[in-house]
Amino acid sequence: MKYLWVLSAFVMGMAVSAAEPLFDIARSRPEHYQPLGTGKTAYEIRGDKLLVTIPPAVDTPWPGIIVKPQKGRCFDFSGGSVVAVDVRNLSNRPTRLQVEAVTLSNRPGREFEYQVPGGIALNPDETATLRLPYLRAGNFGAGWAPAGLMATFDGFDERLHHLDVTKVEQLRFFIHNNEFEQKFELSGFRLEEPPAPLPAALASAAAFYPCIDRFGQYKHADWPGKLKNESDLQKGAAEEAAELDAQPKISGRTVYGGWADGPTLRATGHFYPARYKGKWYLVDPSGKLFWSFGLNCITYRYDTGLDLREHYFEWLPGRDDPRFGTLYDIGNPAARFYKERGLRPKTFDFYRANLIRKYGDRYIEKWTERTNRRLESWGFNTLGGWSCDEIVRESRIPYVAQVYAYGAPHLEGDDGFWYKFHEVFSPDFQKAIEENLRRNVEMLDDPYCIGFFVDNEISWGGETGLSRSVLLSPAKQPSKIAFMRFLKETHGSVSKLNQVWKTDFRSWDDLLESTVLPDVRFAGKDMREFNNMLVDRYFKLCRDAVKAVAPGKLYLGCRFAFGGHPVAVRHAAKYADVLSFNHYLYSVGNITLPEGIDKPIIIGEFHFGVPGYGPPHPGLCAVASQADRVRALERYVESALYNPLIVGAHYFRFADEMATGRSFDCENMQTGLVTVTDTPYREMVEGIRELSSRLYEIRAGEGRGQ
Repeated sequence: MKYLWVLSAFVMGMAVSAAEPLFDIARSRPEHYQPLGTGKTAYEIRGDKLLVTIPPAVDTPWPGIIVKPQKGRCFDFSGGSVVAVDVRNLSNRPTRLQVEAVTLSNRPGREFEYQVPGGIALNPDETATLRLPYLRAGNFGAGWAPAGLMATFDGFDERLHHLDVTKVEQLRFFIHNNEFEQKFELSGFRLEEPPAPLPAALASAAAFYPCIDRFGQYKHADWPGKLKNESDLQKGAAEEAAELDAQPKISGRTVYGGWADGPTLRATGHFYPARYKGKWYLVDPSGKLFWSFGLNCITYRYDTGLDLREHYFEWLPGRDDPRFGTLYDIGNPAARFYKERGLRPKTFDFYRANLIRKYGDRYIEKWTERTNRRLESWGFNTLGGWSCDEIVRESRIPYVAQVYAYGAPHLEGDDGFWYKFHEVFSPDFQKAIEENLRRNVEMLDDPYCIGFFVDNEISWGGETGLSRSVLLSPAKQPSKIAFMRFLKETHGSVSKLNQVWKTDFRSWDDLLESTVLPDVRFAGKDMREFNNMLVDRYFKLCRDAVKAVAPGKLYLGCRFAFGGHPVAVRHAAKYADVLSFNHYLYSVGNITLPEGIDKPIIIGEFHFGVPGYGPPHPGLCAVASQADRVRALERYVESALYNPLIVGAHYFRFADEMATGRSFDCENMQTGLVTVTDTPYREMVEGIRELSSRLYEIRAGEGRGQ
């Protein structure tokens, strides 16, 4: 089977030739523009160019500019499937520019009726085309549209990543949490890639279902590389094997993936962070500089939920099927469809079914061998989070590991997105982390183990969020008892506390039993101080647990989501060896830490995806083609290499999610390096291989991105 690059050049050529003008800058007037945020964004029209200056995000997190239609109230996007705008970076640093196409909503509590986000990263003085893909929102599926998907397929009515193409009211250009003043030149607003007709199967439920074929692919669309015949699995495997033989690994690396030709620092037998020529690095066990280029979720297990949805699938094996019957399991949902319904659904794993078809009964062994060869050839030097035991055990590639406080109590009054915050005043908290670390005994002194993340994407809830959760918890909650102790020390008596909080508690026990939240205007100071105590204690105990069990390994922090909360970041910096952030942006060249903090950063997750390759969700950073995906990944990693704080970036993830969503949380994103049929995206792996060959030269200032 051919790799997924065959039609890209042809398709891109069609897109350019079929461009349809969308907005004429030279004929635009002031009413066609509106500042986004506080109104400090400046713009200037120079012929057919729009010059935009976006200020730092001081008064608003979304500084930018809104572009409105020149004819009528709405743009008409029906002539394309991609909005394209040429963008030049007029700043002297790598930067990013984000865009949204939106239809505003009149419904209470809802800003947009439809919203399609995208963006681009640019090196200094670089000009490139920002291409925003969108799916069509149609009047199909009333009462029978597919459920349990984070994003649904082209033609169904959905708010995110879909547009009612004749009712697009605004194009918004901005930089979320912009760090510095940025200047851009915009031109050539146009539509590209005329859309294909919507599939006839959308006409009725009877025509639409089943919508997933026996390989786990969406039935009612086509794309380059879609598997049609089982025999193509073996053909593709043979072609890939020949390529891996020809390009076995990246040269110039130590056995740990460090910079073999670079300087030599102190060797400790473990990884550690160090500054060299003004930039943070990790140092590998042999003393060579190391920049962690990683890949997450390298595993052969990718399930999708069946309950309430078995009619979606044209093929499911019998439970007693000798080849495929073992691929059923029970899911443990954390969010969305199944979580909301209180279900632990039956699941099936189409990815493993395809591995069995491709590799036979010894599929785990053969997949492990093939995947290790891939990682070496593609140039990854780190196994990222949630990689399976077989890969960690059999590869000779450095790795990070994910640890949780399984079994420890939580704050009962918390409502964190993934899980409730930990009960850090319970002695069982640190003990649980240590016990989970000891289950990974082979990692504790392994020189290939870089270190441990503890937790992932905690919901911090602002400056008082955790204190609110404590006050909403029952009287027996250890953190609530500790909060009472803090309040007694601060105020002395409950009557003095009542004076400050404007409350009428009769006793400390009355406050302990209460789950009524006080007015933060009066109780806010105490709540902030105790919130800080909770956060500080959390990071200290996590650090203490890692160092008690694995003193030679790095405590890599908690994988803050989207920059984290500044207060939490400050506390984390006191204890973590390396701070970790899951930054889903188009560039991280300008990200900084709170003033006064100098710590290395590792990017725990980032990705880019394309709608229309099976899974309809393009991920948190959408692009319009596989070629655009390569460019986006390259610019992201270059920007990370440019940033002196960043010591690594880990791509999320190895394989696409199922088109019908993972049972855990319904995510169905096309962000993998291989498809559900275990077929690599050729452009992506070639681009990654080329980028990896320049990794250390770029970091040292000898390549692009500087």
